Amino acid sequence: MANSLNVKVEKRPSGLWAELSGDITEDSEFNAILSEKPLLLTLDLAGIKRINSTGVREWINFMTALRKDGARINFERCSVAIVQQLNMIANFADRAEVHSVFAPYICPSCDTEEAKLVDFKANPTPDLEAPVACPNCKETMEFDDLPESYLAFRQQ
Repeated sequence: MANSLNVKVEKRPSGLWAELSGDITEDSEFNAILSEKPLLLTLDLAGIKRINSTGVREWINFMTALRKDGARINFERCSVAIVQQLNMIANFADRAEVHSVFAPYICPSCDTEEAKLVDFKANPTPDLEAPVACPNCKETMEFDDLPESYLAFRQQ
């Protein structure tokens, strides 16, 4: 099976930036990142759509390899799929710092679905139930998960 994970790596003054998109599966390869041996790595995870069980294993191996090389890791723009794994798998983030996540919302009036960015640096204690206007009909959207547990990984 072809690799369904896309990895785009960019060297920046602040360190290595890697944008991941697609699915994390048993076929996922992280060599483009690991070969750089970054001291500071930022993973932009907004484009991750799905992670299967063997993909979780590959991810844990990836994180372990980064730590062995001494990398400091930041997660930015975590997709809903990543947040679900952060909440279910205790060492999914290893010791990475999660700076921002997407939170799912749905409009009960027009069924529009939207993911809103939650930036923990700008707002360390976000209120996921705060009113969010629908971009389509302007009615108030509802948080589309359990607000009391969506950010549970932050208490681990």
